[in-house]
Amino acid sequence: MPYSYTQIAQYLRCPRSYRYRYLDGWREKETRAAMIFGRCFEKALEAYFYGGDCGATLHREWGVFRDTLFEFKKGETWDRLVHQGVHLS
Repeated sequence: MPYSYTQIAQYLRCPRSYRYRYLDGWREKETRAAMIFGRCFEKALEAYFYGGDCGATLHREWGVFRDTLFEFKKGETWDRLVHQGVHLS
């Protein structure tokens, strides 16, 4: 079984945390809007490279999180992020 640098570093930092994440499959809840938006944007780019509509994909993926309580940076909103994503794609 191959191990990544991240796995080894996490084990050395906290063996219990390593066990929870890699052996038991636990994941921390993501509360930052930018991280979730980034994943949605990646799916929109994937759609673009497969010949799909990246704008529609971004709206669909990000729309799932419309009413989710996230931590936004100062000046960020759900609408602002989707607007920026459409302009980037």
